[in-house]
Amino acid sequence: MNNLIDAFKIALGIFKSKTETFDSKEEEVYKLWSKDPANKRFIDEITSNHRIKEKIGLYDSADKEAVWAKTLDRISIDKKSNYHIDFWNRGRRIAAILVIGLLISMGVSTLMLLNQNEQTEFAHFLPGSSKAILIMEDGKQINLNSNDQEVSSSNGFLLRSKQSILDYMSQSKLHTVIEEEIKMHTLIVPLGGEYRVSLSDGTKVWMNSASTLKYPVLFTGETREVELVGEAYFEVSKGDKEFRIKSGEAQIIVLGTSFNLRSYPDDDNITTTLVTGKVKMNVGEKELDLTPGLQGRYHKVDKSFTAKPVNVKESIAWKDGVFYFEEETLEEILKQYGRWYDMKVKFENSALKSKTYTGVFKKDDAIEVFFDMVSETSDISFEAKGDTIIIKNQK
Repeated sequence: MNNLIDAFKIALGIFKSKTETFDSKEEEVYKLWSKDPANKRFIDEITSNHRIKEKIGLYDSADKEAVWAKTLDRISIDKKSNYHIDFWNRGRRIAAILVIGLLISMGVSTLMLLNQNEQTEFAHFLPGSSKAILIMEDGKQINLNSNDQEVSSSNGFLLRSKQSILDYMSQSKLHTVIEEEIKMHTLIVPLGGEYRVSLSDGTKVWMNSASTLKYPVLFTGETREVELVGEAYFEVSKGDKEFRIKSGEAQIIVLGTSFNLRSYPDDDNITTTLVTGKVKMNVGEKELDLTPGLQGRYHKVDKSFTAKPVNVKESIAWKDGVFYFEEETLEEILKQYGRWYDMKVKFENSALKSKTYTGVFKKDDAIEVFFDMVSETSDISFEAKGDTIIIKNQK
């Protein structure tokens, strides 16, 4: 059968179901076709709220004829594609293009479409937000969010949290204390969170989800030392004292520089990506010096160091509201998504973990945006069960 003709029939059927323009015979045929689980899943995918919002960007025009011309142009490109794809999948891709083109070019209200769609099975997996827990020197816990707050410390510090940045620097110049009086604070960023802190020396730290930073209220002594579990981007202020970060088995030593450090307990490596300046990774007697553009890795299993040039934008994109993946494995990608959307991940087929993907995604996107990209370009599907996403082969 001609898959292009079939695609038009499918698209027209979905269009008429959304606009309630069926005659009785057409409706009977469509209902029978849509009862098939695979067909129903396909309908839900291409007419979901986030999919409509996403595709509307491709048809940003008040000229309905121009919208339809662009739709046909996209179909033409799809037909000329050199990718090997079976007839059914190509027909589905063309139908997906046609449905939105038809709906918008015929003047169907976008708001109406969004309102009539029910929430998807992934609707409860929401993007993260600015939030953290500050543990004071006396054990008192303060919940921080995007609202401006003032926090009083027992040693006289008046801390300010403004625009999701906890500020120690503005108060540090007002206090002169001896080393014995220095108190330690801990900032915990939970799953589904991110936060920033400006330390007393002016060092700026962007903290990612599921991360913990322990640091002194004021730096004294011969070095500036903090401890990190998880991931953070540092812009270390220049000074005469070394800045040291203890993270797991590793220690990162710098003077003034900017870099990303990832050291989650469930990762196989402790990874440092240098943007500017110079850093030294240290584990016991082993050392690794990094220059800008290099990524150093300490491999926990065999206790070894490696270094390689990388695109630093990929490693630090998370702090600017973007997921940036370059030939990254699905397992690693879903670790990052899991921390941000506060979800668990389970692979039914372990072979799927090693599939690689390249792309850029906004962190405030619905989780389905990434899932749909994967499903449309491979035989992988996603299913939600409670707080867990099941990854499996499409049936």
